[in-house]
Amino acid sequence: MFFDSNRNREGTQENIGDGWQGQNLQASHRETLDSLYSNYVWQCDHFQLNIMLAAHNTKLFARPYLTKITDVYSRCIMGIHLSFDAPNCQVVALALRHAIFPKQYGKEYALHYQWQTFGVPKFIVTDSSKHFKTKYLKQIAKKLDFEWINSFSAMNSATEERSILAINSELLSNLPEYCVSYSAGTHIKGENKSYLTLQELHLLLVNYIVNNYNQKVDNFIQNQTRFQRWETGLLASPNIVNEEDLNIYINN
Repeated sequence: MFFDSNRNREGTQENIGDGWQGQNLQASHRETLDSLYSNYVWQCDHFQLNIMLAAHNTKLFARPYLTKITDVYSRCIMGIHLSFDAPNCQVVALALRHAIFPKQYGKEYALHYQWQTFGVPKFIVTDSSKHFKTKYLKQIAKKLDFEWINSFSAMNSATEERSILAINSELLSNLPEYCVSYSAGTHIKGENKSYLTLQELHLLLVNYIVNNYNQKVDNFIQNQTRFQRWETGLLASPNIVNEEDLNIYINN
């Protein structure tokens, strides 16, 4: 299951309540899972973005999928994966890899800050989609010593929906390829037919997350930016995972 960023969670038309209550998440089979500090609980979900891109250097156009991992304590975006592939265990692993390792970007990204978040969580919460329960992802969790929690209720999607609304309104809506309506087919904002590629959108998205989203004060965290809360909320410096060892698991 995934989010369509132009609508509520797929198959659900009702409004979803706020699942972030102080520092805990509501679970289907647990009363709460407290987010005690940074890198304790991460949340992973998928979104189909409201933008049409040139697909695979052809004349075909498609809406990409964003897999996003967020630190629940700070609401910092830890890592992403952008592709045309529908949600599956492989794109989850690639987003997780991006979240776990320190990140370096070239001058073409025009970053004013470094994307300094990294580490390994104790828990990653997801919905109950089958691809989150695969043996493949369980093996990665065993290797890194964290636990997947796949039984969290739809209430917890509210925080993720707010973050994708921010991406839509602050980044995507300023691009001519932004899709503004699906009620009567696909409509493109503006008349510019020069579509972005996946790599070009990735560059813009990284720039937005690092320079803007993670540097903003969250509505529920009034005195710190999301990155400041992540940094001050660490109990110790995050361990750096051996990249070669983890790649063996992720690339298999």
